[in-house]
Amino acid sequence: VTYSSYDNYGNAWNQTVTRKDSSGATIDYKESVSVYSGINQHKSQADSTDVTTYTAKDPATRLFIERQTITYSNYDNYGNALNQTITRKDSGGLTLDVKAITNTYAQGTVDQHKGLVQTSTVVSKDDNGVIVESQVTAYSNYDAYGNALNQTVTRKDSGGVTLDIKTIVTTYTQGSVNQARGFADSIATTTYMPDGTTFVSGQMVTYASY
Repeated sequence: VTYSSYDNYGNAWNQTVTRKDSSGATIDYKESVSVYSGINQHKSQADSTDVTTYTAKDPATRLFIERQTITYSNYDNYGNALNQTITRKDSGGLTLDVKAITNTYAQGTVDQHKGLVQTSTVVSKDDNGVIVESQVTAYSNYDAYGNALNQTVTRKDSGGVTLDIKTIVTTYTQGSVNQARGFADSIATTTYMPDGTTFVSGQMVTYASY
């Protein structure tokens, strides 16, 4: 990650991120531009961040992958973003789709201080602003390192009718370096019908090494 410009409050305006594999070969290259204003600038709370991803750094040889513009319309007293909009665009700047995200936090709790979300609602829209589907994720438990242990994901269609419900249980080796890093031992996902009790499928993913 390189930073090429800061404002007077120490906020980074321009960043580049180069992601590489184990051999050192570039996987992708991101250029990021953030905008700040008003009192939020003093608090390092961005108005928007524009991220463009390419296959490489060199403008002469790289290929465009995608562009995302993230706007933040609301923060709580602890600096947690309550409302975000993610607009995905093609190489010509035309909108492909839009996601509107609303986060809630348990007011006045330690979790809110830590930025640990209580619920996150994502409404997906097409390029014309028509709702495609929505998804509500509820987080019911975190460990001491801020890892989410239990989640329930409710997926709905464009009319708000529930399509399915997933429960996700993530385990970590207690007190381990992997737990501190957020590296899970296993993730169990169970999918139910809209009634929340009729079983559809189950999936267990275990991680043996990192």
